[in-house]
Amino acid sequence: MRGETRLITCILVFGSLAEPLAAGTRVLSETIVGDPEPRQMQSPEVTNDTVVFPGVLASEPAIGSGGETPIVSEMRPIVTVEVGAYSGLSHARTKAITPQSTTSYSDPTADSFGLSGRETGLEIKRYVGSGFLGLNYSRSSLEGSVDLSQGLTNTTTLNSKVELDANSLGLVGGFSASNGSGRSLSQFGLTRHSYDLSVKDSARVYLFGFPFPGTGEVALNGDFVSADLGIQHEQRLGRGWSVGVAQSYKTPISGSDFAYDQFTTSVAVKKEFARDPSLDKVYRSRSETNRPCGALEIFGGQHFSVVSASETATDGRRSTTVENELGWDGGNTGVRFRFGGDPDGCHQLSLSNFDRTIAYRIKNPSASRQIDSLIDIPISGQEIRYAYQPSLISSPSLSTYLTFGTGIWVGKGDLTSRSQFLFDDVSSASEEGIDFVLLDFLLGAGARYKISDWTYLFYELSTARFDARPFGQDIFGWESGVKVGLGANL
Repeated sequence: MRGETRLITCILVFGSLAEPLAAGTRVLSETIVGDPEPRQMQSPEVTNDTVVFPGVLASEPAIGSGGETPIVSEMRPIVTVEVGAYSGLSHARTKAITPQSTTSYSDPTADSFGLSGRETGLEIKRYVGSGFLGLNYSRSSLEGSVDLSQGLTNTTTLNSKVELDANSLGLVGGFSASNGSGRSLSQFGLTRHSYDLSVKDSARVYLFGFPFPGTGEVALNGDFVSADLGIQHEQRLGRGWSVGVAQSYKTPISGSDFAYDQFTTSVAVKKEFARDPSLDKVYRSRSETNRPCGALEIFGGQHFSVVSASETATDGRRSTTVENELGWDGGNTGVRFRFGGDPDGCHQLSLSNFDRTIAYRIKNPSASRQIDSLIDIPISGQEIRYAYQPSLISSPSLSTYLTFGTGIWVGKGDLTSRSQFLFDDVSSASEEGIDFVLLDFLLGAGARYKISDWTYLFYELSTARFDARPFGQDIFGWESGVKVGLGANL
């Protein structure tokens, strides 16, 4: 309730500043240049490759386009306010902290774990030219579970379910590129998250051959601040309404010991309120169909996953089934080549070294309920990927694009696993080499910022659905992350 009260207050203050600022801007304009002359409709001037509307100059070449002029661009109204609501699929990967409970049967906070669910929210943005500033409020509901069974005849079982609810309030800003029918946003921000975490256990243990059921629960709450990176694209429907898609990546920078990375892919409905839409100026350029989109890029990336899996020890004494709660951390560096003759969409091939680490642990320090279950798999490998990148919108300083693709990763590592219940006379441990082959299908979006006529910086957000089951490993799930790099047009 306190977060919602602060949100309403911020929105009222934020909205009240727009009208005085717009009025002041109009007064200043009339003082300097006098009353504006009435606009007159004129026929556009047609050149060899560009249709230029009256009063608007042709743009510089778009970034990463090999020198061709963008198809459409637009100057935004002096002041525009936009409100929207969104909802989407969200994944989180926690940071490990000291075990918090001696009363429950398990405590997964002993190491990192993954959760999956939904994020819904409201946002308000104020545009000035191609820049914007805004507020964002969201609520996330995420969960995961793990089932352990151990023993040969009298089987000890443990079901642990983790639930995370969070309220988040953020400040966002960034840059936009627009055309007559849509707009793309490159977004940065800071967000404060207030969370409630609960771990609920249900166990059946055997002592001297007799079963003893039991339950346990641990709760944890706190708050932290994250740094955010996002990309949005919206398509106008008319009368100020639009629909959009967005991806965001949030990583903690301060706050409580318990915190998490979060990645969300969402769909939004928005309403725009323009103060002076008559000031819109638009130019259009014909695409240069024979212009190649070749470029060479180097990049580095940070990724995390939310995994569902099952694992059975070679001695048959232990099995583990996980829904969403398992996960890995990964990082890659590589090079990629962008090619093709159509500036509206380019092909891409990439090769990278990609290391992943699965480190999952349930541990309870209680002397009477001591549980220690561990899965640790560091894997190193190489990935090759193909992607198609259709262009969204290009402006002199910012270009945005989508990316669709598939990749295959081949890795090798060592699996260490163990499971021990103090009240059980059966324990299990194993160490073995393991080979991994992952196939995935990826969806993402990216933004390029111009450095010079032939070089640019870029970042890219993506989420991929992966599956190792066709290659003999019962692991499947989602992997999300961010890539940052430098490109040069060829």
